[in-house]
Amino acid sequence: MQKEKTMEKYISLFLQTKTMVKHIVLFRLNTEENAADLLSSFKQRLESLPATVPGLISIEVGINGNANEKFSFGLTSTHTDWEALQGYATHPDHLAVAVDIRKVVTERACIDYEC
Repeated sequence: MQKEKTMEKYISLFLQTKTMVKHIVLFRLNTEENAADLLSSFKQRLESLPATVPGLISIEVGINGNANEKFSFGLTSTHTDWEALQGYATHPDHLAVAVDIRKVVTERACIDYEC
């Protein structure tokens, strides 16, 4: 049901705008202790943001299954425009999750682009 609502929101916003913005971020945890619990919590909290952050069309969080790579998890989000991405970056709900992520992350890589 949630995915259907997200898809309806995505289609509606796509029809209203010509250019959207993708935000892709990779994170490397600094600890193995409680890693599974931390990752599960981050995933749940981040994926709940489209319900409260204006202009955030979708967000998907993936936990790395390849032990040979250094990044622990990543996210891909789609925003209606650059202003929506800036709004997401400063939204209190996003900031609450970001503070907790920063406590346990040693490395972060990010790319933002129009799509």
